[in-house]
Amino acid sequence: TTLYALMHRPRNERNRYAMTFEDPPEYDQYGVTRVPVAHIGYANGVKRALRMGAHIVMIGEIRDQEMGMMAKVMSETGPKVFTTLHVLGANKCVDRLCGEEIRIPRQSICDVDMVAAFFYQRLLPKLCDCAHKVSENENVLDKNIEAELHRLEIPLNNVRVRNKQGCKNIDGSKKCNEGMLGGTPCIEMIEPDEEYMRLMREGRDGDAKDHWLSTCDSHVTEENIKGKPIIANALWHVYNGTIDAGDVQEILGLISKYNPVVKINKSA
Repeated sequence: TTLYALMHRPRNERNRYAMTFEDPPEYDQYGVTRVPVAHIGYANGVKRALRMGAHIVMIGEIRDQEMGMMAKVMSETGPKVFTTLHVLGANKCVDRLCGEEIRIPRQSICDVDMVAAFFYQRLLPKLCDCAHKVSENENVLDKNIEAELHRLEIPLNNVRVRNKQGCKNIDGSKKCNEGMLGGTPCIEMIEPDEEYMRLMREGRDGDAKDHWLSTCDSHVTEENIKGKPIIANALWHVYNGTIDAGDVQEILGLISKYNPVVKINKSA
């Protein structure tokens, strides 16, 4: 869904020709040529995309060396490439792409001209309107979590907690699932600079992550995601009352482990 949204905007604004290689194709989108990989294979897919002059190529998922090579060749020959892979954070993308299964050389992937961004997302439960407002219900928020929100300088005015009893529509039908209505994407994005890629080329992934975090210039209560891990973006949703902090802690890990670089007073 995210990749289709990313493809849609530049194609509409610049009249770009887009192709997808998926197994199987999942969405119908006007003006996009969808190619089932199972029918032609990735090697033939590269030839077809180059022959047809595609400006945007979407590869559904990189799972092995063949798909990794397709993404590499496409990126090196001109088209803008969107793709997915399974990782546990944006900083883990290089290690996954260069690992035993996919085997893209680090020297190739760790180039700012090769990669525009590494993007990681998780869906967290979205709160229903029936959620309890912490400011109106003194004992609904776990005291340990409340202390962590205070440490992170997150005011409790808009913070809400899931109503596990749920609620119903006017006609009596079920409205939410234990206070949840679908999901909200929480994200982190690394736009690699030369220093980040240099550290990654040298295999210093931890140092590269620290460098990325050092680029953060906004507090957790601000929407800007530059230099922020996914838990910081989730806490922004907590601040806006759209996600329960308890769900953040259960799905993304202990809030106590997050130490923001930027405080409200802007001093590190």
